[in-house]
Amino acid sequence: MGRATLLGGVIGERTSRQRAFSLFGTARPGYCSVMASEAMMWKGVGLATGFAAGALTRKLLQGVWQATTGSDPPGNTAAPNTTWRAALIWAASSGIALGVTRIVAQRGAAEVWRAAKGHYPEGLEEAA
Repeated sequence: MGRATLLGGVIGERTSRQRAFSLFGTARPGYCSVMASEAMMWKGVGLATGFAAGALTRKLLQGVWQATTGSDPPGNTAAPNTTWRAALIWAASSGIALGVTRIVAQRGAAEVWRAAKGHYPEGLEEAA
């Protein structure tokens, strides 16, 4: 029998993926180092594409706000001098735009990954 672990309140047998990672998400010697390095690479790709997409979307949103209203977007939506209308419109539009951008960036990065590696990153092929 392998070592037992407590995950999500259930004690069970450790899988090879669980054995591959220490508490800090790095590979332990002798366990699935290729899988661990690909998982770390995918985390880096996801972080980079998410950051770039978020920054680009924010700049685009600010430009659209300035073009339509003639003023800067609210810097602090909770500030007393920001109207409720401006705060709610900015929150809704930025939330929707950033959410859509995140999905587009992740799917685009996954397609580039598949083209380069021949398969999707681990965990993306499974439907939740």
